[in-house]
Amino acid sequence: MKYILVFLTFGYLVIGLYACKKKLPNKPIDADLKAAFSFKPGTYWIFKDAISGQIDSFYVRRTYTFNQTSGNPSYTFDEINIDITEMNLHPAGSDTALWRIGLIQNILNLSDYYLDNFVNFDDILYPFISGPQSSAVYAESINLISSFNIGNNNFNNVADIHFSIGLSDDFYLNSDIGFIKIILQQRGANRVWELQRWKIVK
Repeated sequence: MKYILVFLTFGYLVIGLYACKKKLPNKPIDADLKAAFSFKPGTYWIFKDAISGQIDSFYVRRTYTFNQTSGNPSYTFDEINIDITEMNLHPAGSDTALWRIGLIQNILNLSDYYLDNFVNFDDILYPFISGPQSSAVYAESINLISSFNIGNNNFNNVADIHFSIGLSDDFYLNSDIGFIKIILQQRGANRVWELQRWKIVK
């Protein structure tokens, strides 16, 4: 009987210690950032290169969410990765690349994988703030534009994010649609993609 009591006491002690274990604080993704850029499969953007006339499609291939632990003291944070496949339509299937949007707390990360060459453009704080980006590595500046035209389409509240990674690139982002214009010089490219058609699923 004595051994049974000791065993039960030890068991209750272990359960009590486990129950009292401090849960790490979690830092969720900013609600506005998530609402603006959490694109789901079914989303696509069709661009035309203003230089070559080539038509390119970008579509969301998959979206996945996971939780990580970091910091000292430790905390957990949520992250959403959105994988976007770029595939040229003319000629069909050429020059395929993978882009990725990452959402972490109040940070938007943009990177691309092109022929096994990884380019991490940067972590950008959201909401976007106009002016020099001293906290970023490659993003030199952001210019906020209240109204921006591409052909017959007008877009409001556009952020022109200017990057410099050896060469200059510009990504024009709208919080409802995402990318509306991309000026890309990395990888030896010389492109000015302008949005023609799109479908957004969030």
